[in-house]
Amino acid sequence: MATEGEFKCQDGSVITVAKHCDGARDCADGSDETEHACAKTPCSDYLFRCAYGACVDRGATCDGHCDGARDCADGSDETEHACAKTPCSDYLFRCAYGACVDRGATCDGHCDGARDCADGSDETEHACAKTPCSDYLFRCAYGACVDRGATCDGHCDGARDCADGSDETEHACAKTPCSDYLFRCAYGANNPVENTQTSNVFHDVTI
Repeated sequence: MATEGEFKCQDGSVITVAKHCDGARDCADGSDETEHACAKTPCSDYLFRCAYGACVDRGATCDGHCDGARDCADGSDETEHACAKTPCSDYLFRCAYGACVDRGATCDGHCDGARDCADGSDETEHACAKTPCSDYLFRCAYGACVDRGATCDGHCDGARDCADGSDETEHACAKTPCSDYLFRCAYGANNPVENTQTSNVFHDVTI
């Protein structure tokens, strides 16, 4: 039974009221983030109201709506309807649907191999084809830049750093030198020998 300051989930468990209708599903059955539970939730002016009624931080690019990350349980804070009129500062990249993410490539920004926009529009050939890559970076097939250093969050280390996986292909890795303490994957990548039993090794990536 829920006491004062608690919310009772439909499955009978309880959570604190502070976690009810905050955009994150805290009840195992998700019943704290539904229109039935949240429709009458009051949202302060500095908060964004999700389509089903929950309240999340309004501040774009800082754990808020239109920052590339879905904060509402239904993703309604990262849609064209919510973000089309969002102003983006010059140092930010505008996603196709209007959200703003860090522009700085390889540093939690667009064209760094990781999808920061909810729709992935920061990691496409259209967005990245003209991105300049420093000599120490590897250029993905679609233009993004990722760390070149193998086995250290770089290309040919067994993990896809490019959004399209083009850093982990035979074309990219066939000539990669492997030190004695590293294991050579079938397509040429390096992997620490002790990790070869558990690492995700990719053989089927095509560009």
